[in-house]
Amino acid sequence: EEIERGKVYRIRHHLGKDPATGKYIRSPKRTVYGTKSDARRALEDYRRELESGFANPDKVTVPELGWRWHEQRKLLKDLSPLTHKTDECELKKVERWFAGVLVSDLSLLNMVYADLREEHGMSQRGVHKLNAVMSQVMDLAVKEHLAKHNPCRDVEVSRPRSAERTPLTLEEAISLCQALHSDELDGRRVAIWLALATGVRRGEALGLTWRYVDFDNMRVFIKYQYTRDKTLRETKNRRARWI
Repeated sequence: EEIERGKVYRIRHHLGKDPATGKYIRSPKRTVYGTKSDARRALEDYRRELESGFANPDKVTVPELGWRWHEQRKLLKDLSPLTHKTDECELKKVERWFAGVLVSDLSLLNMVYADLREEHGMSQRGVHKLNAVMSQVMDLAVKEHLAKHNPCRDVEVSRPRSAERTPLTLEEAISLCQALHSDELDGRRVAIWLALATGVRRGEALGLTWRYVDFDNMRVFIKYQYTRDKTLRETKNRRARWI
């Protein structure tokens, strides 16, 4: 059991170890307003509720189910820590904008998103990311029979266009080659050479290891990428390939 200090308390309960992974499972977080004693009482009520399943499925809130979805998703081994961090950021928005909203009452999302854009300055990209997480949470609601339908799938929130990337011109590429030639090669310059010559992503260039360099046939095998959490992971969309 855990209580976070502050004017607002967030409570959750340990659910023991997952028999398949051996990792500890924690319940979704709940927000409690009041004193520390209020938080402890709410935590005890939460514990009893968890031991018997949702005591009242009709009273499950969207943020509560969101954190439950997040805890389940963290058990997936193929997701990076950066993905989990992004999920947490979006769930904090869910907690802010949908506090107290019951899963069974979630509706009129077009109006909510319009208000977030017009009154609170949320960008189209921000609305799209929020709805994407909300949709996954509501998929869980449907799966667990807490809702009959996922209203997020009825919302038309178009994915914003990515910023157009401008490649180097031939003259710029030649200038870069000349600059690289002017100094002794080190790891950074080799990575830049590799990206310039092959078009690999930065993480893919940094994730190349000696076992995947084929000098005889003058090629490299791109299998991993070096990620922000400083680990080697499979390439994006698992696009392993010879270059």
